[in-house]
Amino acid sequence: MNAVPLLLVSKSVRALLGDFWQGPLGQLVTPRMGTGLDLTEGCRLPWAADNDCFAGFHEGRYLQMLEAITYRSGCLFVVAPDVVADARATLRLFDQWEPVLRCV
Repeated sequence: MNAVPLLLVSKSVRALLGDFWQGPLGQLVTPRMGTGLDLTEGCRLPWAADNDCFAGFHEGRYLQMLEAITYRSGCLFVVAPDVVADARATLRLFDQWEPVLRCV
């Protein structure tokens, strides 16, 4: 079975629909975006939730995003908070966040 590559982009769905990309496309929701998932789901685009750690993690926004997506269907995955370029610290952080993410 050949996997089809899926491009998840963290920009608005309206912007996605007007872009040149012709392959399978989805949205990567970030805590800075809020959710905006009504339009994403209405267009039947696949989506996932990021942690925004690379740009600067904000726990409150991340928790708000998790709450907003908890009852939404179709989420491909949720990215746990991580420490950029530090695998050991990321594993320690995962132990802290894993119980929270189980509820999503």
